[in-house]
Amino acid sequence: MPGRYWYIIMTIKLYRTTKRRNSTATPTSKPALFELRTTLTDVRMKDESNVLTPSFLLNMQGHDGSNFIEAFGRFYWVRDVVLVRANLIQINCIIDVLGSYRGHILNTQAFVLFDSTANSELPDRRLGVKTSATYSTATADMPWNFASGLGTNLICVAGNGKNTDGAGSTGVYAITRSGIDDLGFQIQDLLEEVNDQAEAYGQVYDDYVQQAQSELAAIVTDPQRMIPHAIVGIGYFNAAIAYGFKAFFIEGLKNLWQAIVKLFTGGDALKNIRAAYWLPFIVPKDGMPYVSKLALGGFVEEIQGGLNKMIQPIYPQTATVSIPWQFTDWRNVACTEIQLYIPLIGNISIPASAVKGHNSLTLYFSLNIYSGLFSVRIMCGDATLGTFGVDSKMPIMIGDSNVNAGAVLNTIAAGAAAIATSGAAAIAATGAAIASGFESLTPVNTTVGGIGGGAGNSLGSTIQCTTIAHGTSQEPSALLPIIGTPTNQLKTLSNISGYCQTMDAHMNMAAVTGESWPTEGEVTEVDNYLNSGVYIE
Repeated sequence: MPGRYWYIIMTIKLYRTTKRRNSTATPTSKPALFELRTTLTDVRMKDESNVLTPSFLLNMQGHDGSNFIEAFGRFYWVRDVVLVRANLIQINCIIDVLGSYRGHILNTQAFVLFDSTANSELPDRRLGVKTSATYSTATADMPWNFASGLGTNLICVAGNGKNTDGAGSTGVYAITRSGIDDLGFQIQDLLEEVNDQAEAYGQVYDDYVQQAQSELAAIVTDPQRMIPHAIVGIGYFNAAIAYGFKAFFIEGLKNLWQAIVKLFTGGDALKNIRAAYWLPFIVPKDGMPYVSKLALGGFVEEIQGGLNKMIQPIYPQTATVSIPWQFTDWRNVACTEIQLYIPLIGNISIPASAVKGHNSLTLYFSLNIYSGLFSVRIMCGDATLGTFGVDSKMPIMIGDSNVNAGAVLNTIAAGAAAIATSGAAAIAATGAAIASGFESLTPVNTTVGGIGGGAGNSLGSTIQCTTIAHGTSQEPSALLPIIGTPTNQLKTLSNISGYCQTMDAHMNMAAVTGESWPTEGEVTEVDNYLNSGVYIE
């Protein structure tokens, strides 16, 4: 026996809709998406129907394709259609709580995990990070023409400041290569000249003595010429004695000259060169006094090419290098490593989180030409990312000027190593914090200590900033209309358009004009929808 029916006259509206199952759209809110089909005044409800899953009996010849119904102040999906008999069909429905309580939902405040608002800051942990990396490098020039490879030769000397012939005395001087080659040769030339003269006179003395001996020996074999032989022999002896005195005098002069040189130069003129080194930079000489002679203690020597006395010890310079970002969103931090290479200093890891939002790094350089120490301060905006230093000079071996250079370099290298080690630890800690809860990147090791003392001059001549980036399984922007991107903040859902997924949401229960009072089951179903993801439309 067929079921009992309610013979209640009611009005329902039938629609055809293309709305998504988990969407708040309704025919009223989106009329363009729906087509009103018909209005019936002889609708009956099947017995034992309920408001959540009603069944309607309609007097109509077959089903016209309607899949959405409005009744009782609610909206329903058509679940299935049954032909009862000719001209009578049964339409079984199920409540569409999202459309029915759209107003309630829009008034709800909830913690939103994801929505369709563009996000460039929060990592999307739903995406996988690719293992392959892409590299992008930006370069900048080092200061003071480092890339030229020419550099500057410098010597530090102790000299007599009382010289009045325009010679340079105690100080640091820029000197040409030919000038270095010429240092000390004038002293040696003088000594050798005196020695050569002494030897020459000594040789003449020996020759005259032999001639005198020969003439005297001839007297024995030629008695008739005794007097002439004696006169010539005596003449040779006199000459020999004269040249002997000259030789003796010049030998004494040589000793005296050496004594004078030692007296006024401290033993050896070249020992007054306290340091000699080459810097891999072309040091500016504008305004630096020019001299043609150099005082080494009390000895003054003319230098080929002349010299410039360096009266300015510290030279500052600034360089800017771009950060070649490969993304425009949160992946610039979570999926990117930054390496900064500075010649002489080495390779430095830069925390991406500290520089995101900036397009460049500023490097402040300082060069002490008196010591060869070279330092750099790396800044991004107002933040200092690190300070590093190294001894940039390469010793030139002249006299005793660089006997202890190795000890000096080792001390400086140890200090630089300590700086670099502590910096690396801080960077590693920052990287660990960033990677927490997300797929982490393994950082490239940095230089421990500097690469100065000439060792790093040929390892690279330009500043290089390199980003090492790992892409994701999907471009984050492509997720916006489908499953949104991370939000993680409280929002009122009326401020959202598009996809929305909440955490522990509870639909606002305040009355909304035009909407029914929801049952407990309907509230639970709305909450479940919000927490699994809906489309606010």
